[in-house]
Amino acid sequence: MNTEIHTPLPCFIWSCNAPCNVKEPKGFTYFCVLNFVVTSLMFWYLFLMCLTSSLGVEWGLVFPDANGEYQSPINLNSREARYDPSLLDVRLSPNYVVCRDCEVTNDGHTIQVILKSKSVLSGGPLPQGHEFELYEVRFHWGRENQRGSEHTVNFKAFPMEILDSVVRVGH
Repeated sequence: MNTEIHTPLPCFIWSCNAPCNVKEPKGFTYFCVLNFVVTSLMFWYLFLMCLTSSLGVEWGLVFPDANGEYQSPINLNSREARYDPSLLDVRLSPNYVVCRDCEVTNDGHTIQVILKSKSVLSGGPLPQGHEFELYEVRFHWGRENQRGSEHTVNFKAFPMEILDSVVRVGH
């Protein structure tokens, strides 16, 4: 069965300032929380390099290993993955907030959800004493089911990609 995703979708901007009466499918909340954690962890390494650089857009000069082909979009190569037993002790401290106030924009290529109430992450591999809040979530898709994601796994693209943007609290 060939399912197609057609774009552009009708553009809209939606602002929700009241509790929504949308019924969620069973397990949807768990899926969203799990997706947030997994997606965020995939990009912590690059995010922390960018965050700690005083050079802004020239952070590749400070961290040459994250320059050139290692910039976004990236390919995650499972054959190059290495086991690191110290990661077993990593504990993130999530503080999830149900978002009832957000702005949703659909431009036909991405759906952007800007959250007004923030979920916060701290601990784990993050700098000690700092908290990071979820600012926005973006959904990217393409004209065909084979290619919608910007990033790839073993050079394989996927029909859709969810990108979570986090910022350090106070910045």
